[in-house]
Amino acid sequence: MNVFNRDAIVSASAQLKRRVEPVAIQLNGQAGVIYVREVLGIERESYSDKLHAATKDGGRLKNYAAELFLMYASDADGAPMFVETDLPIIVKLPAAVLDSVVAAGLKLNGMDEKAQADALKNLSVEQTDA
Repeated sequence: MNVFNRDAIVSASAQLKRRVEPVAIQLNGQAGVIYVREVLGIERESYSDKLHAATKDGGRLKNYAAELFLMYASDADGAPMFVETDLPIIVKLPAAVLDSVVAAGLKLNGMDEKAQADALKNLSVEQTDA
């Protein structure tokens, strides 16, 4: 296993190529593919800020699935497919399309429950092996 120092992380950050994965979807009776992308920390924090602001007084984030779809949907190179002003379009997509993209995005970014549980398990194993 590599141990990265500050210089290696700074260098990698400057040359970052996001991971992308295809997700099969059905849209208007046609099969196709959309890509989900690896998000940056700042993008995830922006979503977390929206979630926190919306739920601070007992509310909820409106269109949370569409917001996640917006964050994850990309072209094959990892560039965002949509912008914030596209939310009115995204919320009109079938729920199955939103759910497929969101589930794949969460998994790719290690944010789904299984990925988080696996990471905790791996961390526990690494710490006890030391």
